[in-house]
Amino acid sequence: MHSTTNRDEPDIEPLVAQFTNEICRENGFQKVFNRRCLETLANQKWRGNVRELRSFVERNLLVSDTREIGPEHLADLMNQNQMTYAPKTLEEFDRQVEDMK
Repeated sequence: MHSTTNRDEPDIEPLVAQFTNEICRENGFQKVFNRRCLETLANQKWRGNVRELRSFVERNLLVSDTREIGPEHLADLMNQNQMTYAPKTLEEFDRQVEDMK
């Protein structure tokens, strides 16, 4: 398991795994974030709170048309609807998603 160097930052992998299990159970499907995707997520600066991370995981699980989600699928989601740049925070990502509605 990946451990962070900053004690104030949560370890992302177990949170993503927990949220993935909950969301899959709630929606009746089986999907996973692959190792490369978890590494990509773990290397991001997560300035938002845990609810924002859960929302990010949920959006990716619901939008993905594949059982195994990799970093390339995150890029597809961010490029969808002509997103021109990758957001740096969950708050920026949420704003972009809201703007697409």
